[in-house]
This record gives sequence, C-alpha cells and structure tokens, in this order.
Amino acid sequence: MKSFSEHLLLKEEEEIDIQLNEDPFTVMSLVFGYSLNVLIVGFGARLMFGDGGISNAVSSVVKFFKRSGKNVSRQDAEKVVRKMNIDPVVDKVDQQLKSEEKKFDQKFSDVVKAIENKNAEEALEQIKDLPLSLRKSPELNKLVVVKSSEAFDEPPIHFGNTGNETYMFIKKVLGIKEAKAAAETVKLALSKYAKNLVEEKDANN
Repeated sequence: MKSFSEHLLLKEEEEIDIQLNEDPFTVMSLVFGYSLNVLIVGFGARLMFGDGGISNAVSSVVKFFKRSGKNVSRQDAEKVVRKMNIDPVVDKVDQQLKSEEKKFDQKFSDVVKAIENKNAEEALEQIKDLPLSLRKSPELNKLVVVKSSEAFDEPPIHFGNTGNETYMFIKKVLGIKEAKAAAETVKLALSKYAKNLVEEKDANN
C-alpha cells in the first residue's frame, strides 16, 4: 500500500504527463527558457553529444532506440547525428549554453563539481546555497541537464515508468517536471532527425 507522500508524487507525475501531452512546448519553454520551438528541439539534439562529441552522440542514438524497443545500426545512427551536427540551430544552442556557462561560472561551479562527481545530494545542497532567483531558473535547469548528460555519457531517456541514470539523476536534483521535460526534448529531437532519415530511405527505394 502506497503512503500518502507516494500518492502525492504519483498525482504530480500524472499531472505533468497531462501537461506534456497537451502542450509540451509550453512546459519545456518554462523549464528551459526557450521562446522558440526549434531551440527546444536543438537543445534536445545538443544533449545527444554529451561531452564526447559525434561518437558519443552516435552511441546515444543507438541506446535511445534500444530502450524504446527498436534496433538501430551505428551506420543509421551516424546519419541521424550528421544531420544534427550540421544543423545551425543545434550550433546556436551550443554557443548559447557555453555563453551561459561562462556567465554563471562562479555561481554554479560547486553545483557542476557535484554533478561531475555524480553526487545528487551534494548538488542539491549546493543549489540550496544559490540565490533564490537562480534556484529554479532556466539557466540552472539547462546547466544541470547538460552536465548530467555529460557525466553519465547519455542524455536523459524516459519510457513508461523507467528512466536511465541521467534521467534519474536529474529527477533527484531538479524534480520530476524538469526531468520529464528534458527527456521530452530528446524525444522531439530524435523524432525530427530520425524522421528525416526515414524519408530519405523511402525516397531512395
């Protein structure tokens, strides 16, 4: 039998799922501060690269589809990643993230160290020490998601009731809404680039 707190968490998760189903871009724009849908998708694509560049992105694509119950070859994954890599929107998002990281370097440095050490409890403690205006800011949300993806060499992935290590870490540090929003950006990015790949295959047949 579930406790009262578990029922509350389940209810919260159900409400977030409804919001993401009805108006996903509004939820993601509030969490990450992007006003344009293309930038949200670009953010999801950027997460695929982690800290290991193209090779990491290829592995991430393969892992994503494997978790969704589909097998994708590295060759097909490479085609998807090449599309991401040459997309100016993804590059723009990457440059913005680097600029924000530099801007908030001193304020977020202890949070980043905790994430690099995969220490969720320490990251939470460091976030509590931040000014109130930054604790739930889009800048912090983006930084935690990006650095978590880099630390675990995989973007946040969530299907059904399960999530990978990156997703669970973000959930502990930021919360359910932020974790689900992050995982949704990855799904949107792959839907876009993988869809283009499928269309190319159909055209060549």
